[in-house]
Amino acid sequence: MPLAPLAALALALAAAPGPAPTTAPKPASTPASARAPASGGAAAGPVVLEVTADRGVAAAIVGAVTERLCAAVAEAARADAICPDGAPELDVVARAEALGACQGEDCPRTVGEALEAGRRVLARLERDASGGLRITVRLLGAAGVPVASAAAPLPEDVEPLLARAASLVPGLFEARGAGAR
Repeated sequence: MPLAPLAALALALAAAPGPAPTTAPKPASTPASARAPASGGAAAGPVVLEVTADRGVAAAIVGAVTERLCAAVAEAARADAICPDGAPELDVVARAEALGACQGEDCPRTVGEALEAGRRVLARLERDASGGLRITVRLLGAAGVPVASAAAPLPEDVEPLLARAASLVPGLFEARGAGAR
């Protein structure tokens, strides 16, 4: 990465209001924040969330699932979650994009690397052969080593869909005790 984007990223991270992202308190108005560790544990390094989807999955569904997964990852990992644009709670990514440090879907990954994120959650939304919606989530540890994964069909109704997608996340971090720190 060229030096100028790294400097812009450093400015974006330094311009974040309040304490460093891993120590920011959780706001009371939301069930979980993409920038705050969940209550009841010591904060670990940040976790990067990356969400991809087939062309047949509506952008509104991808955005809603991203927001819900972002909150679930922050809570289950007891750490900050660095999330794509679908999760408005995290403005560090937006600042990094505005300053030219990164662009598009690669920005959460770039910010995560700058913050030395050792864990990633990859989520994939896809349509199966019969047209049903399905999600696969994977937790990758240090150096991209797979730690845990889960997959499930999703209902078509939005709230049950979001609840089901988020329900897969805690199991990733409980698997072999390797995910949560």
